[in-house]
Amino acid sequence: MTQPFRTSSGGVVDRDSVYRFTFDGRDFAGMRGDTLASALLANGVRLVGRSFKYHRPRGIFSIGADEPNGLLQLGQGPYTEPNTRATQTELYDDLIASSQNHWPALRFDLLAINDWLSPLLAAGFYYKTFMWPAAFWPGYERLIRRAAGLGRAPTAPDPDQYEQRFANCDVLIVGAGPAGLTAAEAAAHAGADIILVDDHARAGGWLCRERAQVGGMGGMDWALNNYTALSKRDNVRVLLRTTAFGYYDHNLVALVERLSDHLSPVQRASIRQPRQRLWRVRARQVILATGAQEQPLIFGNNDLPGIMLAGAARGYVNEYGVRPGRVAVVITNNDSAYRSALDLHNAGVSVVAVVDPRSEVDPELRAALEHRRIRHLPGSGVVQALGRGLLQAVEINAIKDGQWQSGNPEKIRCDLLCVSGGWTPNLHLHAQSGGKNHYDAPLGGFVPGLPKQANLCAGAINGTWDLPACLFEGARAGAAAATNCNYTTVLPMPALDARLAGTSSKLLSVPPSPSRHKRFVDLQNDVTVDDIQLAHREGYRSVEHVKRYTTLGMGTDQGKTSNPGGLALLANERQQPIASVGTTTFRPPFTPVTLGTLAGESRDGRLAPLRRTPMHTLHEKAGAAFDYNGLWLRPARFPRAGEKPADTIMRECRAVRGAIGIADVSSLGKFEIRGPDCLEFLNRVFINSFSAEIPGRIRYGVMLREDGIVLDDGAVACLAPGHWFLTCSTSHAGEVQEHLEYLLDVLWPDLNVHLVTVTEQWAAVAVAGPRARRWLQRLVSITDGPAFSELAHMHCATGTVAGLPARILRVSYSGEYACEFYLRSGTGADLWARLLAESSGEAVTPYGLDAMDVLRIEKGYIAAGAEADGRTCPGDLGLDRLLKKARRFIGEHGLRRPALQRDHRLQMVGLLSVDEKRPLREGAQIVATKEAKGFGAVIGHITSAAYSPALCRHMALALLQRGRTRHGETVYIADPLRDGRKRHAATVTEPAFFDPANERLK
Repeated sequence: MTQPFRTSSGGVVDRDSVYRFTFDGRDFAGMRGDTLASALLANGVRLVGRSFKYHRPRGIFSIGADEPNGLLQLGQGPYTEPNTRATQTELYDDLIASSQNHWPALRFDLLAINDWLSPLLAAGFYYKTFMWPAAFWPGYERLIRRAAGLGRAPTAPDPDQYEQRFANCDVLIVGAGPAGLTAAEAAAHAGADIILVDDHARAGGWLCRERAQVGGMGGMDWALNNYTALSKRDNVRVLLRTTAFGYYDHNLVALVERLSDHLSPVQRASIRQPRQRLWRVRARQVILATGAQEQPLIFGNNDLPGIMLAGAARGYVNEYGVRPGRVAVVITNNDSAYRSALDLHNAGVSVVAVVDPRSEVDPELRAALEHRRIRHLPGSGVVQALGRGLLQAVEINAIKDGQWQSGNPEKIRCDLLCVSGGWTPNLHLHAQSGGKNHYDAPLGGFVPGLPKQANLCAGAINGTWDLPACLFEGARAGAAAATNCNYTTVLPMPALDARLAGTSSKLLSVPPSPSRHKRFVDLQNDVTVDDIQLAHREGYRSVEHVKRYTTLGMGTDQGKTSNPGGLALLANERQQPIASVGTTTFRPPFTPVTLGTLAGESRDGRLAPLRRTPMHTLHEKAGAAFDYNGLWLRPARFPRAGEKPADTIMRECRAVRGAIGIADVSSLGKFEIRGPDCLEFLNRVFINSFSAEIPGRIRYGVMLREDGIVLDDGAVACLAPGHWFLTCSTSHAGEVQEHLEYLLDVLWPDLNVHLVTVTEQWAAVAVAGPRARRWLQRLVSITDGPAFSELAHMHCATGTVAGLPARILRVSYSGEYACEFYLRSGTGADLWARLLAESSGEAVTPYGLDAMDVLRIEKGYIAAGAEADGRTCPGDLGLDRLLKKARRFIGEHGLRRPALQRDHRLQMVGLLSVDEKRPLREGAQIVATKEAKGFGAVIGHITSAAYSPALCRHMALALLQRGRTRHGETVYIADPLRDGRKRHAATVTEPAFFDPANERLK
């Protein structure tokens, strides 16, 4: 397997280490140090994928993170990963890659018919096409879901491991190019603690891709020497293959380090090294030396495979020893691409012409072309590229004073077109930090403005193209950062002798060519010049609106090669300067980050801390089926042999309604509240009044957020003067703790109240049912109050249960006579075992979360996260009767907002299915009419639903517009994801379906 486009020498690849890899099932060979893109180019592979919308053929376009075309599917099985940039994928032995977004094959793609149908697929076509008729939407949705995306995500669990780390440093330097290296040297020389990161496998940045001279040696050698010296310093940590993808408040920078992406899955598994590591670095000073990106030019068919950025072509030759083509034309509006023409010529590529719309060019560059007999065409531009699937020729025409001249264009045959529309600074991290950008007219692009955080910019990010100036800026930034960290600094190096021909010049704006072929602005999303113009004609003048209407810059490359051109076109349409158009928002991540990296070790059993109740082992022995409730693993059901889940739930519900049921409620949030100001504290926290401290009494309480929305509810028991015991829902226990501690520590530090969470310290068992009182009388003894038989509902006492000390609360979540017993967690399992042992002669049935939910729905009790969903206020839930008027409480002012007083708010109601066989489902929408007319008439939704064994009907709790005025009305349930277009009727009722007078629980 030869590599016909590999040069005989040069580059940093290891020519003695040959790697085998496959692309679309074909075998190829590359070299150690290659990227997948350079290896494909070395083998003459020019077609690598299809575009997103039109399925046009696409080839490698760039050399780094800005690659819009070369998105490939890597690996197989659980190791597969879609949309991976070939330009950033380091080659390893036995790598498997395949192209994406085509059917049935890359070279013969039937979906390329979209290119012929492009007049119907202009910008915003989806907004206009899929809105009518509404009945067609389910069909549209299926087609859109099948067509969406590029590659295919893996379906098997990710076998790789990931890590996360936190770090602090004095100076974080992003970018190990010339400016970053000199900045690190200056700051390290002063003694500052340094972290230097770069997303490349080698330090040096563009010096690795240039024939530059620094300090009397080659740029690559100079970079290697500096990197080696820095790595030996104790106060410097260098992280290569590391991307800074997000810059957040307080100088927090997020990094992703690719530890073993350059190894095969077999090697990764054998060394047991994490695949990637997420760093959260907090730095006192940040230096951004992120460089600049080359921009393309806009002309007809500017997306054909064989068209490449001029700097990328130069990089493939110099860094990887790869000729990206045989016969090349270079088109540029700046001096830097002349280096590409010279380096390509030196590598054996036949450069037939350099096309430059400028009429005046540096005489040294002109002389260098003449010396190599390379044709120079100043005052000219490319009208369009020609070729069927691959570049075959270009048409050249004259440009004068920014206008295309009439006449017959000249046709030049070539298989490589190197384009350069100038360079734009990499502003992403600076903008993410909150810094401002401003437009530099001579430069022709945006540059960093005033920073918001403690960061400095150095090198090409400032629009500094001259190499000596970049080196000096880096050293100056490093010294300044160290000084800002209180280190004494002295610049460690004199001005270096650095040379790089054709580094900077004033750009000439090149108008889009008058080609009849498509002229692409965004190669990844197939956004054309016509799309930008159409968006402007249809009233989209804001750059943010144009972005969303046309999808300009919304691909995985985040518009790195498309946004500047799009801004220029929009400015031209608006007849305003680019500075007034502005830029779109730079959001993290700078490049895509795998979800596994963000999750780190939080997966499977480590996804979150897992809590088990003290009775968990006994539940396991009983064969319980478990479910998660918050962070707690709780028994959902206690199935018997041969029982289906629904049968188990019905049996447990009937046991509670007809005999005795016991439940493990140890996960409830529990708080001890002590102090002389407890009563005042509770009155401020809860919406209902706590008039006096009466030991032995329990109050139901509802607490609000400051905006008047229900936070949670619970039972508050007065155990003694100045001593209260609060219980709340399992899922909101953490939020309640934060809320109460904030109130005491921040708002009311003058209150003499001490609050401690005791959720883990107390186990709890609920006993409920009509036969529970008689059974418990022989098991319970009260030591500080009335006899157990006289303990009324909403009263509490202390005593013993089955011989174990406990707090006894007469509260009910089932609507039956019930008691909750709270005892030290170490004795919880003993109590559970003793209660079951004492059940001889009585039908005592353990019940779980599922039955508990059915019982509370029958009673119309609210649940946190369902009815109290973070949007409801007390009036919505029928709790406004509890609101006190004499005292102020948290959320009182929020309740006065007009939005919470409107008549059409959603209010909690009950629903009964008219068809007794038709189930009601949580999340289903409620509409007023049976006719399917879309969702414009949605008037509510179902929050909780179940089949009631007591009613022998399907029931639900729901939030319905003006619900309390609709009792007795018929509404219709729409559940399109599960029932399609079918709608069925339900009757609106009071929320309390069972025993609305509460006679059974009393």
